[in-house]
Amino acid sequence: MVFSIHDLHQKYGPYVRVSPTQIAVADLPSVLAIHSQNDPYDKTEWYKRAASGVDTMAGFVEHHRYLQRRKALGTGFSNSNLKKLEPVVQRHITACFSKIKAELEATGISNVLSCFRLMTTDVIGELCYGINFGLVENGEFLQLNEFAKSLYGSFFILGARAQMPVMKGLEKALSFIPHPLVQWFLGCNRRIEEYGIKCLDDLQREIGDCKDSSGKPRPSIFTQILDNTNNQDAKYRIDKRALIDEAGAMLIVGSQTVALQATYTMWTLHKHKVIREKLRKELEGIDWDTSDEKLQGLPYMTAVLKEALRLYSPGQIGLARVIPQGGRQLGPYFFPAGTEVVTNTFTVHRNSEIFDEPLLFKPERWFNTTKEMESAMMAFGGISRICLGINLAMMELRILVATMFKMCPDLDLAESCTDESMEFENYLVLSPKGRKCEFKCSAGGT
Repeated sequence: MVFSIHDLHQKYGPYVRVSPTQIAVADLPSVLAIHSQNDPYDKTEWYKRAASGVDTMAGFVEHHRYLQRRKALGTGFSNSNLKKLEPVVQRHITACFSKIKAELEATGISNVLSCFRLMTTDVIGELCYGINFGLVENGEFLQLNEFAKSLYGSFFILGARAQMPVMKGLEKALSFIPHPLVQWFLGCNRRIEEYGIKCLDDLQREIGDCKDSSGKPRPSIFTQILDNTNNQDAKYRIDKRALIDEAGAMLIVGSQTVALQATYTMWTLHKHKVIREKLRKELEGIDWDTSDEKLQGLPYMTAVLKEALRLYSPGQIGLARVIPQGGRQLGPYFFPAGTEVVTNTFTVHRNSEIFDEPLLFKPERWFNTTKEMESAMMAFGGISRICLGINLAMMELRILVATMFKMCPDLDLAESCTDESMEFENYLVLSPKGRKCEFKCSAGGT
């Protein structure tokens, strides 16, 4: 759908009717109006269908509900709290590259997409629940624990719900089929929920015990939020039932998107050796310090990551919204209330009127930015509903790239990793058609 709409925009312009009730919009001023904080548009029912009854911020159609939930969760993603969580991120990324090195020594090949998926699930899992899942250490998918397998199964179901409106009815019909595999898939969300309840109960007890003994609980995104669940004076609160749903959503979607972005970033860096060498020299200038505070101050690192997000963000999908009451004027057209408008981030990021030579990977473009370039960057969604985990995701990407140069400086793309294998496939998010991204040691490397 993403690519079909993009092709239609190239042929017919920035406003295209894609169904009787839905208009695709690629004109930047109109896109910004649709995602404005000052006049927020509600999401379409597509999001509710994809969530299928799970009570998460991402699935809220009404903007006012989203705002309340975001305020309640915001403390966990504050910069001050993320600084406390950085050692967890550092530890898991280091373990991931140790695994990549071990695979290279053993077989000469490492599938970094697989490694990154395990690592990002470990990161989000520990940051949500305070528990190390140990997926990187456990290795291959078939060796993963039941909870980890359920996460991947749930991601598959989530995509099916989003793409097929009949999925909800189909799930009900499938529930009568006693086949073990069918029942296992249908039970993924229940197992995630049960595990989440246990983990958050343990973390909440630990918070209470630490208060009594003047100790400190394990760092997590939810430590302060759990502490506020029974605090009547807390300005924003969220009940544990909703927190369990949010944790599951973060694990399923948050881990996958960061893993995919990290994979494409590594891939494009190894396709552009001059750019990689410039970044290597910048990191060498800070003595390979991988602390996020240092990395945030590197201009070329920042430019490389922004350009990778522009071209390869897995979230470059259509963001569907509903025209509010009274209708709205967008560009030369008036749209009545209830009309669905979808903004295709993939198209906006490739607008030649905003980005010179838009299909080229050019980090240097971000040294001379325009207001339009900054406004058009929607890798983490529109401003009215920008991803809550944006700062955490950027921390992970910065540390991951720096650690790659430090621990695995001699990587090169394997023969199996071609432009064709890395072409986008649209399944809920954008991912490689080849379903893998393999690296090898470069000639002369160890």
